Amino acid sequence: MNDLKLIEAAPEYAGQLWQFRKEVFEYDPDDGNRFGGCMSIESANSAEEWIEMCRMRKSAATCKQAGADVPSTTYFAVRKSDDRLVGVIDLRHHINHPILGTWGGHCCYTVRPSERGHGYAKEMLRLNLQNVKALGLNKVLVTCYPSNKASEKVILSNGGVYEKTVIIDGIRIQRFWIDIVNNGTVEISDMELSNVSEYAELFVSVFNAEPWNDSWTKETAQIRIENMMKTGTFIGKALYADNDLKGIIWGQKERYYNGTHFHIQEFCVKTSEQNKGYGSALLKALEKTLSEIGVVNIFLITSKGEKAEGYYSKRGLTASYSMIMMTNHSFC
Repeated sequence: MNDLKLIEAAPEYAGQLWQFRKEVFEYDPDDGNRFGGCMSIESANSAEEWIEMCRMRKSAATCKQAGADVPSTTYFAVRKSDDRLVGVIDLRHHINHPILGTWGGHCCYTVRPSERGHGYAKEMLRLNLQNVKALGLNKVLVTCYPSNKASEKVILSNGGVYEKTVIIDGIRIQRFWIDIVNNGTVEISDMELSNVSEYAELFVSVFNAEPWNDSWTKETAQIRIENMMKTGTFIGKALYADNDLKGIIWGQKERYYNGTHFHIQEFCVKTSEQNKGYGSALLKALEKTLSEIGVVNIFLITSKGEKAEGYYSKRGLTASYSMIMMTNHSFC
């Protein structure tokens, strides 16, 4: 999408801004958080007054006079083809503040109700990340409610990596970090059978190489993946960066006496793309999904003493010394 631009809040859009405000009030009358990125627009007496407040919030010297604790810049998302204001997004210059650093984050946004469903939120955040880079920040915190799947998808599609969920006054808020230095267009989605050939190619390329040195063919790998995906207890995630498959992780839910456990069966990242945070992003995305469905334990099997054991240890998994793995290689 290249029909959108971000411009700093400007008086020439005052009329459209007030129509935007009216639309949001009418569309979301009962939503107390309806004006993300539009601080104090609800109480402003006019569009011109609010745009002047945005100007004051840009400077650390005057932001407190406009009701803000840290300086920020407010942008209008304008469609180039007809100069229509379709949304508002802000950018806090820093979040050295107890609320912003915990759950407020660096930016929020609102898309005009009549313009929703066209992918503008995703593009607004993408364009705002360019402003972040110009500001000299290396990463930004973006948050959303667990129930707001649309915002979560927007964040993930712009390279957001889930960190954790915090509870503020009984309300759950998800925290995502976006790495500005290494950020491309990253998207994590559920694995789909229609993409099994692509998964098999990645699987073979990783596990036939060091340190595993397996002897998979694309055919045998595809059979394994398809069989697992059709069990009914399968959960898997795939990570794409700039539309290129970088990694996959999957496993099965298993009912146990104390709840549902999850067995991670396979996890791989393209060899040339390792050490870029893709694996951590996949694991966190999976853990988030498992937490949402009430899984009480995650377990896996990996080679003792190999690099993978250290990788999982650094990410909170511990070796079980009360269990052993037994095999019978002569069985046929």
